[in-house]
Formats: sequence, structure tokens, C-alpha cells
Amino acid sequence: MNIVTIPHNNFNPYFLPGLDTKTKQHLNVDVEKIIGICAEVYGVGTSELANKSRLRKNVDTRNLAMLLMVFLLDMTLVSVSMRFKRDHSTAVCALKTIQKLYQTDIMTRKKVKLAIERMELDEMKYRKLVEFLISDMPISKFRKI
Repeated sequence: MNIVTIPHNNFNPYFLPGLDTKTKQHLNVDVEKIIGICAEVYGVGTSELANKSRLRKNVDTRNLAMLLMVFLLDMTLVSVSMRFKRDHSTAVCALKTIQKLYQTDIMTRKKVKLAIERMELDEMKYRKLVEFLISDMPISKFRKI
């Protein structure tokens, strides 16, 4: 009887079917934690973020959650927007909006920093996120550098 051994390779998903290479296990952050922290910072319920409400505090919470999902979990704009039952162009607009508000609004800057502190990020992720927020680059160009 021949026993076939499969080489163990954590970096190649073809050796281990079903391995999600996009998941960041070392961060201890997932979608639900991001949504929960953003909702807590803005004082809204997590269930309010997926509905069609356009109240400013709901929109800002959703925008911040989308930004953190894109940067911390390396999610695509399509998958982030689907999580909130939106179109991907909404995610693009959310990132632009939170970027502009971070640059101009003191309260938004404080809330973003508070949410980032509660995530307990490593220094490199934190710097990359803040670098995006203070730049005027769209996310598509920022990811290429």
C-alpha cells in the first residue's frame, strides 16, 4: 500500500485547499470586532450599520469600518461593500470621505484614533493607515506603492 505524503506549505493555498491566504491571524482582528469597535466609538448599534439609514453618525461609523476592513484585513472594496449591502462605489466614496474628514475635522480625527487604539495595531499597520489618511491619494494608487 502506497502512502502519499502531501508537503506542508502554509504559503501555497494549492497544497491546503480552503486555506484563506487573506486572513491575518496574527492581528486578532476580524470583521465583527472592527464593526463592534467602530459602533462603540460612534455610539450606534451594530445592526444599524447594514440598514439603509443615512444618518450622519451611521454613515461615519460605516465609513470607518470600511476603511479598517480594507487596511487591516486586506479585504477588497467589493467584499467590504457587500458586508454592508452596498455597491463597491460606496466603499470607494467611504474611503475618500473618511480621508477628507480626518484631514479637516478634529472630532473625526479623534474618533478614528480612538478606534485604531482599541484595535491594538502593530506600528507598521498604524503608520500605513495614517499615511493613507493624511495623503490625497485614492486607495487604488495608494495600494500600488
